[in-house]
Amino acid sequence: MKSRSFKVNKKKVKGNIFCILMLLFFPFITALSMTLEKTISLPQNARPVVMALNKQNNKLYTACEETNRIFVVDCSTDSIVADIPIGEYPRTLLWNQINNKIYCTNDSNLLTIIDGNNDNIICNIECDFLPWSMCHNLTKNKIYVACMGTEDSQGNTIIVVDGTNNEIVNTIQVGSRPANLIWSPVSNKIYCSNWGSHDLTIIDGNSDMIICNPKIGIKPYGIACDVNNNIVYVASSVQNEISVFDGETDEMIKTIKVGAEPWRLFFNPINNKIYCANNSGNNVMIIDGISKDTLFSKTTGSGPCAFAFDSIGNKIYCLNEFSDTVTVFNSETDEATNIRCGNSPCSILWNPIQQRLYVGDYEEECIYVFRND
Repeated sequence: MKSRSFKVNKKKVKGNIFCILMLLFFPFITALSMTLEKTISLPQNARPVVMALNKQNNKLYTACEETNRIFVVDCSTDSIVADIPIGEYPRTLLWNQINNKIYCTNDSNLLTIIDGNNDNIICNIECDFLPWSMCHNLTKNKIYVACMGTEDSQGNTIIVVDGTNNEIVNTIQVGSRPANLIWSPVSNKIYCSNWGSHDLTIIDGNSDMIICNPKIGIKPYGIACDVNNNIVYVASSVQNEISVFDGETDEMIKTIKVGAEPWRLFFNPINNKIYCANNSGNNVMIIDGISKDTLFSKTTGSGPCAFAFDSIGNKIYCLNEFSDTVTVFNSETDEATNIRCGNSPCSILWNPIQQRLYVGDYEEECIYVFRND
């Protein structure tokens, strides 16, 4: 599976001598009124791969490969205030807003749970093979962890952790290589895209029982939930299409053809549109949430792979992993502009408290902080 947790085989596209000199002397050229405000340097060999925001304490958590540590940033000062050891190769981070806890999955087959107030480790829970994606059921305060396993069927489960007492309360057998999870607050259901078996597992958030396993396109990954209309979108990365499900009946109601290798999906509740990052197509397709038709596509940098959202400014930020840029979408006007962003951007996060964009750079071992002008 193509992983977005680390940087491999970066493809550099060289321009003429003038463009190279411009990038050397002016590495952060912004055309959408964004300014690089600060660069937060991480310790040597700390390569940031994922980030999460603790909105209660205004702290950013970034999990780093090589050092296998989480570094905690006080966003009011953009300074590192804590250093937490974790297992090898961290994969995802999640913040529990009910209990103020941070969860980290890693390749040591552990789920590390951290107290969001003092940043001490509460416990490490042993998981099935290769815990990957997570989601939080806010209605029941349960954390769902997809254990992706391998081709020989190790793992292939979702473990359910009680958010209050930190104990495993259920283990759910799902399809082959569960890759991504999302929780719907409308229906209280959990959706799991199974990369290896090319299907979608839909789970009741109350009982943790499987409702159904509909077949979808090849190698599904990205999922988005339209909370305005109770619709779920699932992208099949090889088949280049999105399967659309009715959140109430669990029936597939439409398939939408998109660009090459749709990877991430994002739903904008303000303008009721779905954004699809086509990783090999180097563009983002915008889909109308009412008609479920493609409206248009916007060219991005090379390898769009992740989104961040500024709900106040109604802007969407798309990370482009192979061109070292971020595409900024003005959702009101549908205009899009690329901004230069370091040498190897690998993670992205919007902080609504500070009104700042944070971008982790894998090769440069730092975090860039941007502000809107």
